Amino acid sequence: PLHVIVELDPENRSRRLAAAKAWRDEELGQVCTVYLPDGIYKFRRGRRGWEPRVVDGEEWPVPNRWGVVPVVPILNRPGLLEPSVSEIENILSKQDMINKLLADMVVAAEYGAFRQRWATGVEIPDDSDGDGQPSDEFIAAVNRLWSVTAPDAKFGEFGQTDLDPYVKAIVMLVQHIASQTATPPHYLLNTGVLPSGESLRAAEAPLVAKAKRRQRGFGASWAEVMRLALLMNGRELPAGETITTVWADPESRTESEHVDAVMKMKSLDVPTQQLWELLGFSPQQIERFKLMRVDDALSQLLAAPPASSGVSGSAADASV
Repeated sequence: PLHVIVELDPENRSRRLAAAKAWRDEELGQVCTVYLPDGIYKFRRGRRGWEPRVVDGEEWPVPNRWGVVPVVPILNRPGLLEPSVSEIENILSKQDMINKLLADMVVAAEYGAFRQRWATGVEIPDDSDGDGQPSDEFIAAVNRLWSVTAPDAKFGEFGQTDLDPYVKAIVMLVQHIASQTATPPHYLLNTGVLPSGESLRAAEAPLVAKAKRRQRGFGASWAEVMRLALLMNGRELPAGETITTVWADPESRTESEHVDAVMKMKSLDVPTQQLWELLGFSPQQIERFKLMRVDDALSQLLAAPPASSGVSGSAADASV
């Protein structure tokens, strides 16, 4: 998607005027494909600018027999002034802060891994080279021990570098990101105890509402994709028929809770086929259910005893 741009009609934003995809090919260099309702134009950048890119066995331009731009944009949070807004645009600055704090914490941990020592009451002799450096006797290392004969000598070490402030700052920023993006805290492991039951639904409610809003916007684009797929497969939708995107339930519910909610809809005279769809059965399964219901009804009819009547046997047989 980062290589593609789509031009929409300002008067009707559901109508696509043109689309272009540009990328760098290992052999041809910079190439571009332009999609228009009447044709598909392929170019490559030469010494004098863009020039036609002819592919063996293809016309130039390639005729667009479908009559529409075969590129469908799936826009996130489209607005009146901007075509779409990235979902992570508002938290990029906080992510940069987290990266900076992590880098600082690694540097602090590296320099504070080996504690610095100090000594008082000791005259540290220079080495034999006379360059002012301490002798090997007082070089701090993991496998070395200092010992002196001076009675007033004292040794110690500086405290370790505290990394807890870095961790607290990172946790605070992660909580801000979760709040702004409607992400449940337990998704980011900010809490020690995972919620369950009503607390789980309450924690996920903002994210579920956000997902349902995105379903409304993305559903129309996916329906257009499938309409184009049918069109390219030689099929067109009959007049009056539409394509609807069916989404999975974004809410976390147990199977029993889901079934109970669907059964309550049955009391509102919701058609049985719609209830099957809400339960997540595929169209093929629903068609099988219909045939099974007809088969069950026929089996019950054949198994039922004939209705009794006060007519003689011959008349009763005739009525049966």
